[in-house]
Amino acid sequence: MQSGSKILITAIGIITTVIVGFVDAFTGSEISFSILYLVPVTFVTWFSGKKSGIIIAVVGVAAWVAADSISGIVYSNLVIHLWNALSRLGIFLIIVYLESSLKERQLYLEHDVQAKELNLSLEKIEHKRTFQSVKRLSLFPELNPNPIIEIDVNKNLTYCNQAADAFLNRLNFTADYSIFFPEDMGSVIDALSDPEKNVIHREKKVGDVVLEEYIYVIHSFKVIQIYAMDITERKKAEEKIKRSLEEKEVLLKEIHHRVKNNLQIISSLLRLQSGLIKDKDANSVFQETQKRINSIAGIHKMLYEKGEITDIKAAEFFGQLTSMLYHLYNVNSNRIKMDVSADGIILNTDIVHPLGLLITEIISNSFKYAFPNGSDGKIFIKMNKSGTDFYELEVGDTGIGIPEGIETKQSPTLGLKLIDLLSQQISSTYGLDKSSGTKYSFKFKTIGMAKQDAASLSP
Repeated sequence: MQSGSKILITAIGIITTVIVGFVDAFTGSEISFSILYLVPVTFVTWFSGKKSGIIIAVVGVAAWVAADSISGIVYSNLVIHLWNALSRLGIFLIIVYLESSLKERQLYLEHDVQAKELNLSLEKIEHKRTFQSVKRLSLFPELNPNPIIEIDVNKNLTYCNQAADAFLNRLNFTADYSIFFPEDMGSVIDALSDPEKNVIHREKKVGDVVLEEYIYVIHSFKVIQIYAMDITERKKAEEKIKRSLEEKEVLLKEIHHRVKNNLQIISSLLRLQSGLIKDKDANSVFQETQKRINSIAGIHKMLYEKGEITDIKAAEFFGQLTSMLYHLYNVNSNRIKMDVSADGIILNTDIVHPLGLLITEIISNSFKYAFPNGSDGKIFIKMNKSGTDFYELEVGDTGIGIPEGIETKQSPTLGLKLIDLLSQQISSTYGLDKSSGTKYSFKFKTIGMAKQDAASLSP
């Protein structure tokens, strides 16, 4: 009850007590009105609490004493008069405390009942949720389109869903659930005693049907649940894809073999033709062309005979390429050393062919012209990433350098023209530093290289 209401009830109790006292004083009926004093005490105590009840008790005793004085009741001495007042007060206080205790007990019981009703309501809600969850979970295996069965350690069927029955009817194995049972049932039963073994996965063939089974060992109930799936069509698709890949691999190998043979035929024709040419300059042109064809054939062999044609390690590729060029041009690696730095760089097939031809052309020129009269020196290939989208490549030598006045883009020689055209094919910007030997610098994108056909190499 709110404090304002308690104050109002207390005030009413005080007024009522005073009125009872005055009525008692003027009527002189002590017994009947003595009982009336208890009415405001009990009323206020019940509705306003113990403190208000004590106040009314004190006011009631005062009103009772005043009523005795007004009505002319004379006591033999003051002690008896005081004793009567205190005994009345004691009676009132006992009633106040008993009534307040009774009220507190009632409130406690009401709160206890409310709490129990609340807990009961929560239990009902939780029970309903649990029931709904169990109902949903029970529908899961029944609505599952794949066969699900459960067996005990004695191979007795304890559950099967509709899909299992439908599967058996389709194969004319009506009620023969043993086709789902593991063939090594003994080892599965042994797994019931091993808490670490929970799931066993396997495939089995039933006639023309291939089943994929997940066998769950439920340790707490000592049962085995088998979830089966018909993967016949998937297996057929996998076999079809496998055969297609094998056919494509054979076809790809045949194409590579034919390309290699054709390049060898072209190289042989050029060698035979150069043997019939008496003019030294013309013969030199044929020999250079033959070496370029051999370089192309060598790059092709390195890429496709290795089997990895998607992601190619640049450092490994450059090392094999330079070894091939040493052999092709019959150069002593102790006289002209090679420095290759391209760790961590991965090349894709779109860029590796033109890049290999570009490096081949530069190193070939270095072998032929940079170190005359048997002089020694070094050739270098350095490649790294610039940011996330670009490669930077430096290829050069420490030789005598390109003579002044010769520009690659306007050069009359085929080798320098090829360098310019191949850099265009990989969409690269490049510069030439002739201050100390020869150094070509290229910068091109790591992805999205502009694809150009062989016709783009035409001058």
